[in-house]
Amino acid sequence: MNRLHSPTGASLFDRHPPHFSPAVHTECRLTTGRNEDTYFSVNSTVTVSELQAKAPHFVREAEKQGALSIARHGHTVAFLVSRERMEAIIETLEIMGNPNAMKAIRAYEAGKVKFKDASCLGED
Repeated sequence: MNRLHSPTGASLFDRHPPHFSPAVHTECRLTTGRNEDTYFSVNSTVTVSELQAKAPHFVREAEKQGALSIARHGHTVAFLVSRERMEAIIETLEIMGNPNAMKAIRAYEAGKVKFKDASCLGED
């Protein structure tokens, strides 16, 4: 049987009752195909059993926090992601998949782009 262990090697269940899932910080890497990776963090973890027992509660938590990590036998196996967070991920992927947008972003980051005041756009 797999058990959660702290960095010191002690079982986390020695300090918490078995029904309690200690908050675990999970960092996920989103690989973009370039030499740059995007990371997002998930600060809460629940077990599959907890999710089955209290799904509506954890859906609300995911809405508040952006995402929850779902663990089975101490290992993250899935994520419950809020609509807002998923829309942001999709938007980011769409921008990163657009060569013209990425070229403009890199030019801005290099200081090669200057913005004009919005008043130059007119009222039309």
